[in-house]
Amino acid sequence: MWLTQAQALCEIFIVGWDRWIKIIVRACAAGLFGLFFNVSCLLATPSRVVSLVPSFTREICELGALDILVGVTSFRPECAAKKQVVGNLTEINVEQVIALEPDLVIASKDSNPKKLVLKLKSLGMNVVVFGDQQDFNGIVDTFLRLGRILGRERRARKIVARVRQEVKTISLRAQGKKHIRVFWQLGSSPLVTASNRTFIGNLTRIAGGVNIFGDLQDRYPRVNREEVIMRDPDVIIVVKNMGCSTRDTCANEWAHVDGLSAVIGGRIYTLDPDIVCQPTPLRFVKALDVVSRMIQGEAHGE
Repeated sequence: MWLTQAQALCEIFIVGWDRWIKIIVRACAAGLFGLFFNVSCLLATPSRVVSLVPSFTREICELGALDILVGVTSFRPECAAKKQVVGNLTEINVEQVIALEPDLVIASKDSNPKKLVLKLKSLGMNVVVFGDQQDFNGIVDTFLRLGRILGRERRARKIVARVRQEVKTISLRAQGKKHIRVFWQLGSSPLVTASNRTFIGNLTRIAGGVNIFGDLQDRYPRVNREEVIMRDPDVIIVVKNMGCSTRDTCANEWAHVDGLSAVIGGRIYTLDPDIVCQPTPLRFVKALDVVSRMIQGEAHGE
């Protein structure tokens, strides 16, 4: 008797689960999980991907998944130059995205407007939104997650293992040395910098520097010249194409400031935005190597 009851319960349980699985599959297909619960459904490895963030586009290239990338933003790495452009970080042509028939759209909580993400989800698109990339660990976690989603987990882990070792090696340069005060100039009108709540701040610390505006709460705060002078940086790093294109232009902006340590020491550098504006694990370690040499006095101004 008890055996018959047990079999009946098992049948009910199995039938019940089968019904729930069908409901879940239909909900995924309709994009309901993404719309109401901010959860994406990946029932298979994607074959048509649209990337709405330049750094994710670069990571797709680094993972060897360029063949499944069908749409990108206007600012994109060279490896994706021939891919269909669907807009920029803040303005996306939704009709173009739909026309590409992607089974996965990759977006960023920090870079893409929430309204845009909700719009895409409401149209039934499978959108994965990545979050925190404020430091090296966040960048690595995002890369590994993307690798799993794209079916390139093994390659992602291999890259991360190598990068972690390189970061460790570079960080040893700063051990036992004086901490150098660093000012990052990301824009000149207005004057914009980065706080420690960014991967630039994290990179500066690992390289042995002290971000002079690291204590500010805004991630990319506006500052003024008087504040820079008062905090007296030993090193000034200006990201090109953000209000200053050459070293001479950058140097001239600060040359009249008597007594500024970076000017006295001739330690004003420029950095390619491609290195620091697309934070992937491989780009992070490349930037770390360059910035570490700048901070430790092993580099020459460009």
